[in-house]
Order: sequence, then C-alpha cells, then structure tokens
Amino acid sequence: MLAMDETPIKKENLMLEENTKRLLRWCEMIHAPVWFFEELKLPKHVYQMKIRPTIKGQKVSMPAWRVHDVNPHPKGSYPYKGGLRFHPAVTQELLQVLARDMTYKCAWVHIPFGGAKGGVPVDPSECTEAELRDITEQFTVELANNNCLHAHKDVPGPDMGVNEKVMYWMLNKAGDIDTGSPPYQALTGKPVEHGGLPGREEATARGGLDALEKYLAITQMFSQKPTLAIQGFGNVGENLARLAYSEEYGYTVVAVSDKNSGLYAENGLDIPAVRAWFSQNRTLAGYSQATVISNEDLLLLPVDVLAPAALENQITKENASRIQAKLVVELANEAVTPAAYDILADRGIPALPGIVMNPGGVVGSFLEWSRNLGAMAHNVQIEQIYEATKRELRAIMQAPIAKLCERSRADGRSLDDTAHVIVFELLCEKLQKRHGYKR
Repeated sequence: MLAMDETPIKKENLMLEENTKRLLRWCEMIHAPVWFFEELKLPKHVYQMKIRPTIKGQKVSMPAWRVHDVNPHPKGSYPYKGGLRFHPAVTQELLQVLARDMTYKCAWVHIPFGGAKGGVPVDPSECTEAELRDITEQFTVELANNNCLHAHKDVPGPDMGVNEKVMYWMLNKAGDIDTGSPPYQALTGKPVEHGGLPGREEATARGGLDALEKYLAITQMFSQKPTLAIQGFGNVGENLARLAYSEEYGYTVVAVSDKNSGLYAENGLDIPAVRAWFSQNRTLAGYSQATVISNEDLLLLPVDVLAPAALENQITKENASRIQAKLVVELANEAVTPAAYDILADRGIPALPGIVMNPGGVVGSFLEWSRNLGAMAHNVQIEQIYEATKRELRAIMQAPIAKLCERSRADGRSLDDTAHVIVFELLCEKLQKRHGYKR
C-alpha cells in the first residue's frame, strides 16, 4: 500500500505537499509498486549554491539552486533538462515541483531528457544590466562547479525572467570554464547567431497552439474559431497572443494581461497595436483602446478558451467554481492547482494540463541541442531551419493528443488525470529497465 509521510509540512512547502499528493494519486491509478512512488517522490539531486553579486554598489549574498528530478534514460546518454528562472518567488520547493513537471513533459512528448529546474530569487526588472550580468555569470560558475553544465549531463535553458541575452552571457562565461563539453552544446535558448534555434523563443506558445488545434479538431468543440483570453504577457503570453491573432491560427483574442493590468474587448483586441504599446511602455497599463480589467477578472470572463500563461497558482479552489470558459489550457507551469482541476472536472469544463500544453519549449530545446551536437548552422540556412522547426514542433506536440482523448473517454477520467496516467505508465516501464526493479 502506498503511503505518504505524515510529518507536518511547513506552510512554505504546501505547494510541494499538494503536488506530492497528486503524484501518489496517479501512482495508485496505475497500481504502481512502492518503489516507483519513492523514485518520483524524491529528486535525484538538489544543488544549493550561494552567489555574491554586487547590487547597488554593495556585495550581497543570494541563494541559487539547481534541481535534478528523475532521469529514466541510460547514464551519460541524455542529460537532465530544464529552464533557469529569475524571479523573486523562486524557492527550492517550487523548483522541485517544476523539475517534476519537466520529467513529465519530456515523457509526454517522448523527448529523452530527465527533468530539471534552476533559479535565483531575483527580480530582473529591478536590476541594472550590469547587476543582472553579474548574477548570471556567478550562477554560471556555480552551475559548472556542480557539474550542471554539460552536453550529456545537464543542459540548462531559459525560463521566466531569463531571455536569450542572459543565455548569451552564460555561454560567454562558460567559455572561461572547462565543463567537459563545448559551451554551446551545454546551453539552449541561445541567440540564433550563436548556435540557437530559429523559433525557439516562440516554441512554448506555438507548441501550445498546435496541441490546442489538434484537440479542437478531434473534439469539434466549437463550430468556428473560438475566442481566447490570455493571462500573462511575458515570453509565452505575448507570443501566444501574437501567433493566435495571426492569419496562421486566426483566433479572436478578447483579453490579455500582465502583472500590472488587463485589457478586454468583446469583439477582439488589436494585438499588433497592443504589442506596440507594450514594447514602448513595458506595461499594458495606459492602453486606451480597450476596457481595463484585472488579472483576476480576466480569469472569470465568459470566453471559449482561457489560457493562463503567467505564474503558478492562478486558478484555485477559490475561483474555479466561477470560471466561465468552456475550455482551460494551462500554458504556465502549475497555473491550475490540483483542487481546481478537480472542481473544473466536476463542472464538466475540460482542462488541458501543462504537461500537454507547454512542452513546446523543451521540444525546441531538444531540437537545438540535437543540432548543436552536429554541425552549426550557417546564416543562409536560418529560414529553412525555422520552417523545419515549425513542422517538427507541430508533429511532436500533436502526436499524443488523439491517445489522450481516447483514453480519457474510455477510462472516464479527466484530461489531467489521463495525461499523467499515460506518462506514469511510460516512466514506470523505463525506470524498471534502468534500475532493475520488479513490476
């Protein structure tokens, strides 16, 4: 009988506790042996580091982490993979949850990586460029010192608060360190001219739209292109709005938001105009061609598709009963809490979970990593590679959707439970082979 440790959990560990309860639930659904639960419950490595950047002219001590979750693949064949996050809310417990999600996402799209996540609790918007570069370079050294920067062991990439400029700084600094492999092979999300992949920056958003397109084609939920509300206007949210609005996808985007403000237009926003305003002002606040709403209001709009693409814990047990969207698609990691998933399921509102909707980033990173292990691309190949990336991304993201729909109907389970059951069955088989466990 599987069981969780009953030791009281501190308040700051509540998210990890709830996530672990969910993990136990999915293990029980596949009648997993105890060893499998124990394998997934604990990460393989947690590297806690300390960096000392200069902030406002003073040296400060700042924690940093890299978490390796589970790697079901042969040692040295395929690395751990996961982004680096610069955000004030970064904690070890959050990174453990996000590293788990990476393990699940990689398994969902059959990308041969183990899950990882890393980060520093810092707000990049409050740092000067020199301060942010100092943080980045010191973090790079610590990652290398802990063997977390190697093409076949651990390949970091960008996550929230980290862009290709930061990844370039890491690439440049890694050149001063003997990591055992060429730096450009040990990092993804790099600028295209330095070994990056054309289309990598938009891959999470594009992959999410591709998965959504396949789901809608199978289910025929809507007779016409649905309306879409997007919470978040960072890398994922802004690219999601841009692509969804484009002729390629053709959605009516009725609402968007950032951390300061939200915008709503019943007949659809002019996304190019919104993006131009945001580019100039770095905030959506003040844009006058739409109704101003809050982030909380956006989540409760009567739209066809709701896409939380900002922070975790946005749709919760407090607001899930008031969601009016006909379909929820989780583009941000852990944006929908476990309790909220159950409430949405009880209300008959399908919710495509993050492991289905947002692996596009790791798919893009896999394509970049694979290419970097071979020949570097020349500039004249960039457009050709971009088109190939879009085709490969779409094929990989859409491939599991039919099975998801079929299993969900056959088993009478929610999309969230079904996706994780499929992943857990696969992980159990792979870990059994790797470690010699008995089923």
